[in-house]
Amino acid sequence: MHPSIKILIIQNKIPQYRVPVFKELNRIYDITVVYFQGDAPQSPGFDIIKYPGRIYKLNRFFLTPGLVKIAAGFDVLIIMFDISWINLMLLPFQVGAKTIFWGHGIGRSSGNKFATPIRKYLAQKCNALLFYTDNAKALFIDSTNSNREKCFTAINTLLISNAAISQEKKEYFLYLGRLQGRKQLDDLLIAYSMLPKDLQRISRVLIVGNGMDIKKKLSELTLELHICPYVQFLEGAYDESSIQMYFSKAYAYVSPRDVGLGVVHSFSYGTPVVTSRIANHGPEIDYCSDENSYLYDGSINTLTNVLQSILLNSEERNTKAQAAFNYYDNNLQFKYMIDGFVRSIKYSIV
Repeated sequence: MHPSIKILIIQNKIPQYRVPVFKELNRIYDITVVYFQGDAPQSPGFDIIKYPGRIYKLNRFFLTPGLVKIAAGFDVLIIMFDISWINLMLLPFQVGAKTIFWGHGIGRSSGNKFATPIRKYLAQKCNALLFYTDNAKALFIDSTNSNREKCFTAINTLLISNAAISQEKKEYFLYLGRLQGRKQLDDLLIAYSMLPKDLQRISRVLIVGNGMDIKKKLSELTLELHICPYVQFLEGAYDESSIQMYFSKAYAYVSPRDVGLGVVHSFSYGTPVVTSRIANHGPEIDYCSDENSYLYDGSINTLTNVLQSILLNSEERNTKAQAAFNYYDNNLQFKYMIDGFVRSIKYSIV
């Protein structure tokens, strides 16, 4: 343990799922998190600083003067790797601390042709780079020809203390998360409505999440599709016991588009994921494969076929469920994320 090493983590906001990460790092180092937007977590277990200055926005860029003063006195800076935040990108040139850029890298494409050279230059000036997934790291290295030795992965995951594959009888297709239009949950409802009636009678759709506007639209759609008796909407769930309860009886976790950390929850309870192969997914899509998930072409007809297959082919479903849990157990445990941070910090301060 190195509690004498002072580390400043710079983030746009502090989402609740990041609190355990920073809290665990604070057991090893002296952690402070500075953030710009959103609310402060209650009793975080580490020091926090709400950026006291004014944030200036110029088109897609943000200016946050005063960061150099905040960063003074820290040994290591872990900075969100987003080149639209100008002052954050300038810190490696302005401070004596070791600097680590942390984030998506260049995303799931080849990146903006103007942004990639900037990221390459910044990668040369920082002490280490930390990525959400191994694929993101490999893509960044290939696109920028960066030094592999200074690139690390802190696998993007969650602290889940009750991970276990469920043996309970399955009852429904589950979506659990924020209700957002980009998830295209209407595709799920339309696809479900096209199932044979006898399959609808032995299953349901359970949608757990908050978002009144989307919930209203989806509720109206269930009326149009005549599937009201088979669809249930519940308020969002955030505690582990409730989340485990919902996943334990799910045939599959269905998010037609843009999956994110829901994949981690799904796999941790041995629940296969159903999603489109091609969408604006978060980095967590890298965890999904044909072994542990149902990946389809994005069409509603194909989604209907997938739902039908899940209901009729329990052997395949159980095989994918076991593979999903095995993937979590071997790759997505919380300790692997912390290990990535520690390795990048140790590399930086040598």
